[in-house]
Amino acid sequence: EYSHAYYQDFHDYTRDVLGEDRVNTTRPVDNYGADIGGEAVQFSPQDITWAGWVGDQDGTFEGLEAALRNMYWSDNDGYTVFGSDIGGYRDSDEPNGRSKEVLIRWAQLGALSGIMENGGSGDHRPWSYDEETTRIYRAFAKLRHNLVPYLMEEGGKAFAEKRGLMDFENIVTKAYMLGDDIFVVPVQDASGSVTVEFPAGDWVFAFDPDEVFEGGSSTTMSVPITSYPLFFREGSEVGQIHRSSLRESSMMSPTSCAPRWTMTFPLSSTCRSWMPPQPVLQLVEPSGSTTASTPLPWTSTRWATGVVEQLVASSARTSEGPSIFMP
Repeated sequence: EYSHAYYQDFHDYTRDVLGEDRVNTTRPVDNYGADIGGEAVQFSPQDITWAGWVGDQDGTFEGLEAALRNMYWSDNDGYTVFGSDIGGYRDSDEPNGRSKEVLIRWAQLGALSGIMENGGSGDHRPWSYDEETTRIYRAFAKLRHNLVPYLMEEGGKAFAEKRGLMDFENIVTKAYMLGDDIFVVPVQDASGSVTVEFPAGDWVFAFDPDEVFEGGSSTTMSVPITSYPLFFREGSEVGQIHRSSLRESSMMSPTSCAPRWTMTFPLSSTCRSWMPPQPVLQLVEPSGSTTASTPLPWTSTRWATGVVEQLVASSARTSEGPSIFMP
């Protein structure tokens, strides 16, 4: 009762002083490891918790599991929007306060939570680890940004129905629906292995569109650190948009593990010429280095389009053919 009154007073005062469009980061359920819900472990009133964080956890996989337990019970108790400190609030014995694997897996979960937030003791900056960590973090942050319109719409529905935007389906695996068209199974340990039981509908694996799973089926997946058990409902608008964003970030299989072709058009000082600048075809490795580069004779747009079509049709470097970018 006291904590509800405290958070309500702080909410009301904030809006009186700063305006009706302000929200506070407040705590929904925090059961301190007891794995329970209910009034005894609720902190903020449900109807003012629009940016919830589920307490302070250790910077370990055990801390990530504890955060997921609080998220599960927050959903169960009618809170709508919540997340957790990416990488955990408290330090572990790792050099940066948490391992690279913990930071990445927590960032992936955070990108697919009601709130994506990063804070706590120690070093939470992805660039303090290595280039791979930065690249993965950036890709999921961009995915999150692109999801905002979808999450706003789905969050409104969830709030009206007094349930979580993260609507949990399984107390063991912590699988959850993120709105109507996204299904997530969190990675909870260093193995990257998860058991997936699919809800009704057909589900496309976000990192390989050739993998489609029927509702009611189950599978065991082991996902590398660059990937995550994220599925879009087949045919959904959000799935089409965000598979494209993952592909552009080179996170989608197979372009994330194979070279890709790019076609570029260098700037030309002869801007008034009817002929565009000569394009250059490059083979770019996943690391970003160029291993092959050749100018292409340019005679017409039709001819260049034919080159691209032939490359896509004939390439054996990936199962989907090369990715052609024509900026």
